[in-house]
Amino acid sequence: MGVRDHLIVCDDYLACQSNRWPFEFIVGCFEATSLSNRIPVGYSTDGAALQLNRNSAFPQMDRALNYTRKYKLLFAGQRDKRPAYRYRKMLCDDIMNKSVPPEFVLCKWVPIWGPGGLAEDALVILSLPGDTATTDRFFNAFESLTIVAALSHDKSRLLDNLPFPFAIPWEDLIFWIDSAEFEKAPLQSVIDAVNGMSEAEAHGRLHLMRTFRKEATWTGRFSRASQNLLEAAVQARVSNTSLTDWTWI
Repeated sequence: MGVRDHLIVCDDYLACQSNRWPFEFIVGCFEATSLSNRIPVGYSTDGAALQLNRNSAFPQMDRALNYTRKYKLLFAGQRDKRPAYRYRKMLCDDIMNKSVPPEFVLCKWVPIWGPGGLAEDALVILSLPGDTATTDRFFNAFESLTIVAALSHDKSRLLDNLPFPFAIPWEDLIFWIDSAEFEKAPLQSVIDAVNGMSEAEAHGRLHLMRTFRKEATWTGRFSRASQNLLEAAVQARVSNTSLTDWTWI
């Protein structure tokens, strides 16, 4: 049969890179700046997973999609002067000395995910570019049933790096905010975009999130994340023509 016909999963990246193995590895990564010889894997942080496990029937998955949310939009995240955090800094600088509507919680260190987090009572969570292509926001949002918003200029990078595109319609799930408008007026562009989302549009995205949650997250009885990971690994292996001696089993 040969030695290149098995999918091997390991939790030690250095072990995967060892030259002593007589086969190639396909490495799954949570967040990476480059996906060369790797496949992206979705994940939820502990807070969101614990919240889900605490409730046998997660209420956000079953509640009516017209549920009234206390907050329209949340943004909290690391920010500094590094170029990768430019858009985060732009927004947080722009809100200085400005009146922000109370239903928009921006640039504050507040609990977002898990017990006591604000996400489950929010309609949208904003994901601005950082030092990696994706973040846990995209996957925790499935747990809290919160729409993820991102800037339109970042669409290609996100769609190239979010996991399982053959199973999850990411482009339709994400609410895209016009980057040109954001550059001109960060705070106002975010407020206008979210306020301009129709009820039908919001319900449509929430319905899609509820439908495709099982494809993206590892929690829940009907999760298909493990099957999708295997499918992504097979696709990566088949498409990599530089690897040889593959034997199907």
